[in-house]
Amino acid sequence: MSAAKRNKIAIIGAAGTVGSALAFYLCTRGTAREIVLIDVNANRLSAHLMDIEQAASPLSSTRVKGGTYADLADTAIVVVACSAPDTGTTDRSASAQKNLTLVREAARHIRDYCPHAVVITMTNPVDVLNHAVWQETGLERARCLGFSTNDTVRFRRAIAEVANVSPRDVYALVVGEHGPNQVPLFSSISVKGERLTLSADQQSTVNENLRGWFRRYIDLKSGRTTGWTSAIGATTLIEQILEGFDGVISTSVVPAGEYGLTGLSIGLPVRVGSHGVLRIEQLALTDIEAEALERASEAIKRSLAAVSATALPPFS
Repeated sequence: MSAAKRNKIAIIGAAGTVGSALAFYLCTRGTAREIVLIDVNANRLSAHLMDIEQAASPLSSTRVKGGTYADLADTAIVVVACSAPDTGTTDRSASAQKNLTLVREAARHIRDYCPHAVVITMTNPVDVLNHAVWQETGLERARCLGFSTNDTVRFRRAIAEVANVSPRDVYALVVGEHGPNQVPLFSSISVKGERLTLSADQQSTVNENLRGWFRRYIDLKSGRTTGWTSAIGATTLIEQILEGFDGVISTSVVPAGEYGLTGLSIGLPVRVGSHGVLRIEQLALTDIEAEALERASEAIKRSLAAVSATALPPFS
């Protein structure tokens, strides 16, 4: 039995689009021994649970159940996906204060029931709220990761389109803010392990595609977030943590001087293992990329300051 199948995963906010899609995908893949679903919307959660139990039963032996915060005990990985209703705006910081309240409550229970877990924050704005989870739980910074890998998925797909290759063959990373100040690392691109340099026109097309994607999605006014992409991406990250992964990925983490950064959570290249982040990789960024990363850090710190200025008193 793999290390993953001996572990227990909990999803807080499991009745929402992201949480329920993640629960379904984890169950169908048999990623863990047990998955606990937690949400304040008891009826919706029960409906998802009944559906997932039936759908996944022919595919895996994972036990999935509804639970309360007390069921966080002995959890290896906790996913925080609770959030206020979608505002229909491209500004991920618009719900920062409401989501901060929800995330801080979840973090308090994580601190009390599973202080040795790895926590993956998926609630937006991810960089701000992952930093809040780290502060509220008191966990080692290595154990607090903010899910931002959808940016990298979109970057790789945009590269594949201009290079006329399969997205599965493309490697590239996006760092910085999970938002308008994301930093696509054109210096990191390879196809089937071979370095690829895009022309200025190709880079411009990729940038336009990458930066315009979210605006186009929001303009649909569908009332839903990117559940399927997030579910697959988060499952990949979870399996990389549980089973080990000999590669560099990008996700939001709390640096302690790497790239000259402190006092925030920000997307950076990392290696992960069973205890979360093994190390932050120091890539050789171009001057343009380094400057963009600095601008991203300044933007995140402004968001942190704005939230802190109206923050609620600490939980007891």
